[in-house]
Amino acid sequence: MPGGGQAGLSGLENLWDIPGSVGGAACMNAGAYGTSFYDAVTAVEALFPEREGVARLSREDCAPAYRATAFQGGPGVVAAVHLRLSPDDPARITAAMGRIGKLRRGKLPYDLPSAGSVFRRPEGAPPVGVIMEEAGLKGFGIGGARISRRHAGFIVNAGGATGADILAVVDVMRAAARERYGVELRLEQVVI
Repeated sequence: MPGGGQAGLSGLENLWDIPGSVGGAACMNAGAYGTSFYDAVTAVEALFPEREGVARLSREDCAPAYRATAFQGGPGVVAAVHLRLSPDDPARITAAMGRIGKLRRGKLPYDLPSAGSVFRRPEGAPPVGVIMEEAGLKGFGIGGARISRRHAGFIVNAGGATGADILAVVDVMRAAARERYGVELRLEQVVI
């Protein structure tokens, strides 16, 4: 996601360097390090097939929750997002974004392509990466898709991974969480 450091706009520094787009962040309620995208959203403009023109939805109409909004599973397409950010010193914002970038690069797999975190944080169980480590699945792969050796909550493309490879690894991860903790992992990513 783009940063607001140069513009002197603060409020979303913790989301710096999350792969995706503003529309995707509005649909999924992207979040990291204690900040959710909807912390700064005041309204979203969207197109709906059954309506004519663009509909403006308040933050509340979007029903933001953990990695969820009213856009998921519906036909709406995000066209614009209205944000409320606070003016701040560009140098302070850029420094905060640098700290976040360093944190992310220090523990997340930037060495190989990935689509980011695979699953939502499960309730009543450790984080997905911990579950996969406990199950001995760090580095496990099918075809070109691998559970990252750096952070076992990510699936990386080690070379030539297909969608089928990735979904097969997803199934193995879900089975491990079900077997070890009795939880059903929910995808954070959207499969089309």
